Amino acid sequence: MIKSIKKISKKHYIQCGLAILLTGLVLYYTAELWLSKNVVVSFNAEAEKDITYQVFYTETNGQSFNEKQSVRQNAKSGAQLVEIVLPIEKIIKFRLDIGSNPGNVEISDLQVIGSKKIELNYNEFDRRNIDKFEVKSGKLYLTSKHEDPHLPYKKGLNLFGKADKIDWCQLIIISVLAFLLMYKFVQYLSKFKIEKQHSRIDIVMLAVFFALLFVPMSHISDTEKSEQENRMLAKKPQLTIDGGGV
Repeated sequence: MIKSIKKISKKHYIQCGLAILLTGLVLYYTAELWLSKNVVVSFNAEAEKDITYQVFYTETNGQSFNEKQSVRQNAKSGAQLVEIVLPIEKIIKFRLDIGSNPGNVEISDLQVIGSKKIELNYNEFDRRNIDKFEVKSGKLYLTSKHEDPHLPYKKGLNLFGKADKIDWCQLIIISVLAFLLMYKFVQYLSKFKIEKQHSRIDIVMLAVFFALLFVPMSHISDTEKSEQENRMLAKKPQLTIDGGGV
């Protein structure tokens, strides 16, 4: 009796261990559902007026800049560090707007931070509605009395975002469901071998088939607009603890 219990317990632990490993694979391939990524635009600025900086960005090739894909950041006059967080997983094109009639502005250490850090070359900016543009000692000196001065960056960035925030609600839901499913799957494979007398190759093929079902989850896109269909896409519902899907 005791030997039988020990045998069952050992089998149970093995099944749990395999289920946990498979759950880890599921979480890896579904990371986009529970792990948000951001790109940060950072620079030191010194301005004679209060300025609302605005960063425009595109996430795919061929896109043009629009208000829906931009982030604003208010900044007081004087010297300060400006950090603008872009809630995206990849940035292709970049444009910096420096408010309306900003006067004299000094910018230094302008960089885009994601999976790596890119320090931008000031000479690669186009100058739109800029009265004075001068690069000296690693700093950019700007003067503008126009309503819409902006600086599109000519080079493509192709920068992936950095993992920044975990959606614990979605992570817990996916983890629990994946573990229960994988545990049942491991149990089924055990019976498949012992009771059905199938070969190890049959078991491997079956395991690979079920594993491949999770691959499409890793290609779920958060793009708001379909360039091929030229239309806005439906937004992915957000899971919350108190409100359910939106």
